[in-house]
Amino acid sequence: MKYLLGDLVDVKRCQDLLDSFCSAVGIAAAIIDLEGKVLIGSRWQRFCTHFSRVNPITYERCIESDTRLANELLSGKRFSIYRCKNGLVDSASPIIIENEHVANVFVGQFLLEPPDLDFFRKQAAEFGFDEADYLAAVREIPIVQEEKIPSIMQFLTSFAEMLGTMGLDHLVKAETEQALRENEEKLRRVLSIMPLAVSWSGENDCVEYVNPRFQDLFGYSLADIPTLQHWYARAYPDPAYNKRALVHWKADTVAAPQKDGIIGPREYIVTCANGRERHVEITATFLEKGILAVFNDITDRKQTEEALRESELQKRIILDSIPDMVWMKDRDSRYI
Repeated sequence: MKYLLGDLVDVKRCQDLLDSFCSAVGIAAAIIDLEGKVLIGSRWQRFCTHFSRVNPITYERCIESDTRLANELLSGKRFSIYRCKNGLVDSASPIIIENEHVANVFVGQFLLEPPDLDFFRKQAAEFGFDEADYLAAVREIPIVQEEKIPSIMQFLTSFAEMLGTMGLDHLVKAETEQALRENEEKLRRVLSIMPLAVSWSGENDCVEYVNPRFQDLFGYSLADIPTLQHWYARAYPDPAYNKRALVHWKADTVAAPQKDGIIGPREYIVTCANGRERHVEITATFLEKGILAVFNDITDRKQTEEALRESELQKRIILDSIPDMVWMKDRDSRYI
C-alpha cells in the first residue's frame, strides 16, 4: 500500500479517543508507524519520561524493547509481549490494512504484579536517580492482569484498523474524484479545439458544457440553454418541427442500447440565435453521467446539393423544350 497510516487517519481525533480510552483503562498506549514515528501516544508513565528515557543506558534498554517487539511483529506475529530490562512490561500488535502491515499498536509501561521495590532501589543507585522520587514514580505504574492484555490490544488494533480503512476509503474516493476532475479538464481542452460543435448534458438534462465551436456556430451560450428543454425551444421554435424533433430523439434514445449507446446520426434544421437556420447532423453517445452530443454542420453540403438539383432540373427543362431529338451518351456510347 502506498500510504502511511498517518495519511489515512485524523491524528487529532484519534489522539482524543486514545486519551479517553487510556484514562479509562489506566495504561499507556501509542500507535507508531513502521518508520518509528509516534503518530499518537497517551498516558506515558513518569517512570519512563523522567527517568528511563533520560539516562543513556536505560534509554537504550527502551529502544531495545521497542525494537524487539517491532521485529517480532514484522516476522508475522499478531501479538507480542516483553518485559524490558528497566522492569516494565510492554506489548504490541500490528495494524493491518488491506492485508498490509502499516503500523503497530503499543501498550505498555505497566507491571503484571506489585513492584519489587528492592529491584528498583538498585536501579536508582546504579543510574544515579533520586531514590525517593524514582520509587514514587514506580508506585504510579499501573498493574494489569496478564489475561486482560490481549483483549486490550485487540480493541486498540481493531480501532486503528477501522479508522485506517475508513481513511483509506475516503482518500481513495478523493483521489478518484480528483482524477475524474483532471480527466474532465483534459476532455474540455480537447473539445475546445475540436472543429465540430459539441455539448455535454448531465443529470436532469442540464447542459453543462458547450465548446467554442458550438457557440460560434449557433450563437448560444450556456446561459441561453441551461437545459435540453431550453435548447429544444430555441433550436426548434416551430411547434410542429419541435414535436417531430422530440419524437425522433425519443425513438433514438430507445434504440441507443442496441447501438452501444449511440444516438443518430440524424439530420436536424437548427434555428440559430441570429434567426438563421443551419442544417446539422447530430450524433450523441450515452456516457456514465451524461450525454455527449456532436453537431456536424452540413449546411454548405445541403446548399450544394440543392444547387445541383436545381441545375439538373434547369438542364432537363432546357433539353425538353428543344423541338429536335436530343440525346446524350457517355464515352462508351451508352445513352445517359
